[in-house]
Amino acid sequence: MEYTIILFMFLGGLNFLVHYRMIKEDHLYIFKDIEAKTFIKIIVGFSALTFIGIVIARGVTFVAIEETIRKIAFQMVSVITTTGFGTEDIGSSFFPAIAKQLFLVLMVIGGCVGSTSGGIKVFRIVVLGKLLKREVKKIPLPNKAVLPTTINNVKIGREEILRITAIVFGWILLIIVGAGITALFSDLGPLESFSGMASAVGNIGPFYFSVNKMASLSWVIKLTYIVGMLAGRLELLPIYIIISKRAWK
Repeated sequence: MEYTIILFMFLGGLNFLVHYRMIKEDHLYIFKDIEAKTFIKIIVGFSALTFIGIVIARGVTFVAIEETIRKIAFQMVSVITTTGFGTEDIGSSFFPAIAKQLFLVLMVIGGCVGSTSGGIKVFRIVVLGKLLKREVKKIPLPNKAVLPTTINNVKIGREEILRITAIVFGWILLIIVGAGITALFSDLGPLESFSGMASAVGNIGPFYFSVNKMASLSWVIKLTYIVGMLAGRLELLPIYIIISKRAWK
């Protein structure tokens, strides 16, 4: 049952256009689309790092290898697809420190564009990664050198790159502010504070403290999380427009 749920959470985190092309055009298209490939690499890579962290921290018996891998995969896929399911508390001692850091990263990234997932989206991470790679390549080249940023052989325009950069910056800024408000009005630690706001903005569900603790938090924090959940689901810009005086005029 858990492997079946993992499969369908994974499919829900993929761009639905990839589903369509796999059915209608190419059954192996998932391995050709750069966003889908990156999505898979993130899940596999982060799961492998978590498994290594568990082995280093306390070791794993041969009998428990399958169970450990299954629990890691379930939580990784659940968090990155913002499904909210869990077979193991991500804040429990089962997961080492490296896993808790990786979960925070997954909360921010989220799934693919055109999927059921929240988060910044893997596509935007891919674009920013290619932008970084392009800037590194330009260092030894003449100032007038032109190196276009392409995704699946399609050029990404300057305006789209600027929009993606603004959204990612706004997303990170919102999480930082929300985490600061959480730490200011509660006794939660830095990791717990960041997990609360990252979970809210990404519409994740799980975080690093209990539901009872969440219920007891200040109304200021709860209001902040409400704004964060709305902003994350609406992709930030509509919220910024609503609070902009110029937009109202």
